[in-house]
This record gives sequence, structure tokens and C-alpha cells, in this order.
Amino acid sequence: VLAQSTIEQAVELIRSVPRTLPYAFHLVQGNQACCIECSPSCFTVSFVGTGPYIGVHANHCIVDEAMIRTEIGAHHLPALGGQNDKSSQARQASLCNALDAMRVDEDGVTAEKAKDALLQSPVDNETTMFWFVVESSVCQPPKLHLRFYNDDSEYHCYSLPSQ
Repeated sequence: VLAQSTIEQAVELIRSVPRTLPYAFHLVQGNQACCIECSPSCFTVSFVGTGPYIGVHANHCIVDEAMIRTEIGAHHLPALGGQNDKSSQARQASLCNALDAMRVDEDGVTAEKAKDALLQSPVDNETTMFWFVVESSVCQPPKLHLRFYNDDSEYHCYSLPSQ
């Protein structure tokens, strides 16, 4: 993937590789970024500005609603009997609602708001290993904001080299 000249070529390389399990990839090149969710039977690409998410990863499918219904393990299915619902569907709905609210706000979707939304229940729960947000703009190199479970500090920010 790293040897490809363009982000589009990297997407096509990932598309061509056989898969046995669902995976999520985030690719950034210059001011372009995309999220790829794929499984043995599905492949979804969401470029910045074209999909429901911009640089959000949650250890399970969050972009492709069909994959959420068909490609997840039983432990991600909705809770029964009034339990706290930590399913992929509940987590996606919560994050989508937060992002929709951000879009109508005059500041729009920002990295800070996205980081805060990831830390809200049910998106955040005891099964979450880490959170990250990729921030990409035309004027600055991309930034990776990363926070690990049980790390009470703020997100760690890393500037990514641009080409």
C-alpha cells in the first residue's frame, strides 16, 4: 500500500487482496483521506467529504450499514432485555447523531468535536481499545489524534508527513 503512487491505487490494491475477516483501513495522502471497510463479501470506500464519516474508526463497521447487519459477530448484536446496548448498530447510531448535530452547527464537524463524540457512551465502552481521529486540511499536514483505553490523558497528537 505504501508503495502506491496515489491513494486511488492504494484503494485498488486493498480491493484486490483476498479477505477472510472484516477490516477497516484509513488512508491519508496529502489533503486526501479515505476510510475503507471491507470483508470477504463487501468493500466500501468513503473519501473525505463523500461519506458519513471523516476519519473515524471504531474497531467494527461504522460506514457501511449493510456490513453492520451482515458482517459482525454475535457479540456486536443489539442487547436484549433492556441491557445497555453496546452493539455496532447502537454505537453507529449514536456517532451518526453526534456528527449530524455537528454538521448543522455553525462550526461544522471538527476534530475536537469528533474526539469528544467518540468518548460518549455507547460509542465508548469497556470493549473499546483505542480511539483515533485523522484531521486533514489543504493548508496543513494531516494529524492523527490517538487515545488508548485506560489512558486518562488527552488524545496524543501526531503530525503525519505530507508529500
